[in-house]
Amino acid sequence: MACGCRAQGTSNGKPVCSVHFPSVESQTIAAEPNLVGRIARCADCKREMPSSLSLPFFRHQPSKSTDAYYCGCLGWD
Repeated sequence: MACGCRAQGTSNGKPVCSVHFPSVESQTIAAEPNLVGRIARCADCKREMPSSLSLPFFRHQPSKSTDAYYCGCLGWD
């Protein structure tokens, strides 16, 4: 999505980022970013993984040195 997140839900049958909804960016499909060589860091525990669109709550942050995701360290409820 244009907000940098992977779509986590739908609205009227179209993919959206439920974290940033209802912003225009959360409803705009963007081209998939080139993640080769990038690292994603958990926002809570700072665990690092290779960036991947399949990471939970992944957010591409091209203006920063790392991307963000959530590893589940605080639970899933």
